[in-house]
Amino acid sequence: MGGSFSLGKIYGIQFRIHYSWFIIFVLITVSLSWQYFPYTYPHWRMLTYWLTGIATSLLFFSSVVAHELAHSLVGAPTASP
Repeated sequence: MGGSFSLGKIYGIQFRIHYSWFIIFVLITVSLSWQYFPYTYPHWRMLTYWLTGIATSLLFFSSVVAHELAHSLVGAPTASP
C-alpha cells in the first residue's frame, strides 16, 4: 500500500498506518483545542485544551483501529479441531 508504513502484526494481521492519519490527527486536535473546547469550557487553561484535544484524538483513532481489528478477527478463518 503506497504512502504507508508497517507498525507490526497482531494475531497475524499486518498493521500499517497511512500518512493521511497524521494529517487527520492534527486537524482533529487543532479543531478541538482551538474551537470546541474553548467555547464549551472557557474556564480551562490553554494547556488543558491541548492535552484534552490530543487525548481525544488518540482515543478516536484507537477506537477506529479496534473496530477494524474486530472486522479482521471475525472474518479470519478459524482452525478446525
